[in-house]
Amino acid sequence: MSTKPMGNSLIENLIVDDPVCPLEGCGVLGFDPPAFANLGWGAFTVKNGIAIHADSGVYRLPEFENQRLMSIHQFVDDLIEKYNVRVICFERSIGGGMAHIREMLAENTGVIKLVAAWAGVKVDALHTSTMAKRYTGSGHHKGKKSRIKSTTRDLFFPGQTYRSIAPKESGGESFEHQADAVGFAACYLISNGIPVLGKTMSLLPWPEEKTEAAPDDQ
Repeated sequence: MSTKPMGNSLIENLIVDDPVCPLEGCGVLGFDPPAFANLGWGAFTVKNGIAIHADSGVYRLPEFENQRLMSIHQFVDDLIEKYNVRVICFERSIGGGMAHIREMLAENTGVIKLVAAWAGVKVDALHTSTMAKRYTGSGHHKGKKSRIKSTTRDLFFPGQTYRSIAPKESGGESFEHQADAVGFAACYLISNGIPVLGKTMSLLPWPEEKTEAAPDDQ
């Protein structure tokens, strides 16, 4: 991860070589597709060649299949319209786990891709290890989820606890899903030459390279 501390004026501290980019005035969405209930999402908008975190969260899905699929469809469609989205980025599933979990994950991911296809939105899928390497500086499996969570909090929610950012109704927190989604969107942006503005520091574009995910990516 390449970062730059920010001074008094956050945007003035970022130097953009070419402020005109293909995503200017548009949005990029990141998703952490769920197997069951928690759909993590993160939205960025690009202004003057800089990506700004617009909003993110965890969308709680209905229990029953038909309602779940239709709910994802409507939610993604609404986000695309709200943020003028041109790119959606999410986790590339590697097919691990039990059969019914893989099936539900594939269904939910398929709905996201279908909505994107109807809206003419580009879809980009990444292994989590690839995202973690570019987003946090390390794609190593051990501690990967913790690094993604801490990086997302430090960039966009400094000083807050995971539970205060993404609380569960039953107690605890579900920030992991939100952090992954934000990470996928931010990774797409910096991989395509667009710096990401944080609260106290920025993410600078990552040097171009093709990085395969680790075999143990989950």
